Amino acid sequence: MIPRRLLVVLFLPFLLAVLACGPQGKPAEPSLPEVPSVVEPVPESPTTADEGKPGVYERLPGVDPPVRDFLVEPEGDGPVPGIVLAHGWWGLDPGTRELARDLAAGGYLVVVPDLFEQVVATSRTSATELLAGVDAERARELLGAGVDRLAAHPRFDGRFFLLGVKAGGDFALPFAAARAEAGEAPAPRGLVLDSTNLGLHLDVLPRVGCPVLWLVGAGSAAFGADQEREWKDVARKGGVELTVALVPGAGTGLLDPRSLGYREEAYREALDRIFDWMKGR
Repeated sequence: MIPRRLLVVLFLPFLLAVLACGPQGKPAEPSLPEVPSVVEPVPESPTTADEGKPGVYERLPGVDPPVRDFLVEPEGDGPVPGIVLAHGWWGLDPGTRELARDLAAGGYLVVVPDLFEQVVATSRTSATELLAGVDAERARELLGAGVDRLAAHPRFDGRFFLLGVKAGGDFALPFAAARAEAGEAPAPRGLVLDSTNLGLHLDVLPRVGCPVLWLVGAGSAAFGADQEREWKDVARKGGVELTVALVPGAGTGLLDPRSLGYREEAYREALDRIFDWMKGR
């Protein structure tokens, strides 16, 4: 006869396995609490975003209802070119602010309109929902207000670039095309895209009206030589110069520290590629 204590020891693993399964014996999915997205206010006056670091939150000019932006000046006091940054799917989070500071350290006046309108995503689920909720016309209005913010700054020298981080490129591309078609000034000197899927925008790419730098990690499974030839052919037919920069050591999301395949060394190389490309324009 098997001792009772031994029966318990033998039966316990089986009991735990049953409890870990859902209906029909399938493993139950873990129940993880969804952290709510963070809602932040529009400041009445320029407000420090991160204590001890450059850059302030302020109100975007001429936007109703009001929306904030994040503005970073480079060191010095002379005139400089500008960058309007279309953030990725996390919103105006710490990673986006650090990217803006690194761009400013390269000698650019950087403004980041808050396309999520004071909401910062805290999970991939909330980020996806926030992106889906951005109205295309509203995004163009906010990016246009970002250009106006640069134009009103005493250090702006009249030249600016657009930079879209991953999904931010989905807003930067049509904004550049609409601005070119309307003949609005100042016109962007160039459009930089980090890991944006150009295949979704082949109808827009020929109409952006400025050179395009497309960055992607060399390890990205979503990119191939056939795609590069197709995209360059589409751009060329529209009179658009498209430069493709493959950055080794990373997958997608070169400029987003929370992306899969992100590497700090690839981030630094991507910044160097961006600065070198923009200096030629």
